[in-house]
Amino acid sequence: DLLRHLLGAKSIWVKDGYVGLNPEVVWVDVGLAKYYVAKIMDTIHKKRAPQKQSKWANNLLNLYTGKFLENEQDDVWCFQYSRELHNKILASLKLCASYLCEQQQYEKALVLLKRTTQLDMLDEEIYQEQIRLLISLKRYPEAIAVYK
Repeated sequence: DLLRHLLGAKSIWVKDGYVGLNPEVVWVDVGLAKYYVAKIMDTIHKKRAPQKQSKWANNLLNLYTGKFLENEQDDVWCFQYSRELHNKILASLKLCASYLCEQQQYEKALVLLKRTTQLDMLDEEIYQEQIRLLISLKRYPEAIAVYK
């Protein structure tokens, strides 16, 4: 009752013994991030125009700048959920960059990869993809800088 009082009766729903937030009333960043990931994957799967993937990826990167619920990482459930979501986001962004390359949208792919490295500076795959792309564009000094 306290939660309903604080958030409003329409904000909380109960179904089959589970309590949740009504996404039509309460803004939930995780839900929006999952939506963007799904949009990226769907547009790639359906081979739609690369502008759509780029748009969804940029929206996702504007929303997701690191870990969700960063202050709650001591809880096992939260850490695991946050890590899984992080991995899904990275995977969708890498796939989007690959698709942009296939569509010869090299500059957009490069910008996307550079922004994606900010999410996980230890993910070597992102750097490797940047280096491959820069070499294919004959931008050797930039490729060497990424390598270093």
